[in-house]
Amino acid sequence: MLMKAWIAGELLHVGAEARVTAGEWYSRSAVHKQRRPRLWRHHDLDRKLTKRRMSNEAKLMIKLHRRGVPLPAIYDVDTADGVMIIEMIEGKPLIEILAEKQDHSKLLQGVGRAIRKLHREAVTHGDLTTNNVIITPEGDAILIDLGLANQEYEMEGFGIDLH
Repeated sequence: MLMKAWIAGELLHVGAEARVTAGEWYSRSAVHKQRRPRLWRHHDLDRKLTKRRMSNEAKLMIKLHRRGVPLPAIYDVDTADGVMIIEMIEGKPLIEILAEKQDHSKLLQGVGRAIRKLHREAVTHGDLTTNNVIITPEGDAILIDLGLANQEYEMEGFGIDLH
């Protein structure tokens, strides 16, 4: 009997760039990120850009994960179909945590440490919002969605991340 690698679960998010679904990848909790075609762009150009961005995102995530930056692990990438399957991080987006009326200073220090680890690798996130930081039940900050990340040495990119 063949085992199906991906078993889809709940739809988590549909954005301008991707459709994100929770599920299982070989019995592990995972997230399936399917890049959405940009219909206003020429088909060949869109496929080329999607492939380049996904390849860049996967390479950076693998490198950064190995270097100790708090990110989900990558399980599979198919640049031809625009699909990436990554580890499911249990927790809540930072934006939801900040809505709770309490002192978050210790939590935010952890977020700062996660960003510092990313920036020490000369990588800017490119879309560092409170939606792209997951806080685990243990209080750890995990950075997600590096689709616009870039390895660069210009201070402006780091400033934009922090802004």
